[in-house]
Amino acid sequence: MTTLLPIFSHVLFNDFSRSKHPAPQTLHERLTLCAIYSPYFLIPCLILLTMLLSPLYNQVDKRKKK
Repeated sequence: MTTLLPIFSHVLFNDFSRSKHPAPQTLHERLTLCAIYSPYFLIPCLILLTMLLSPLYNQVDKRKKK
């Protein structure tokens, strides 16, 4: 998930006009490529939110005091 942030910024803001390799040229192509990568960002975000907000994962051990 964290590696996708630089990937998104590179795809959206880099100038590919001089690239030898196939690359997105228009905004539509850039957004399409980001849409293809987006599940690899969104699913870990949802898992992280589930872990942080669910009471099942945030139980505090209550031990008997003597």
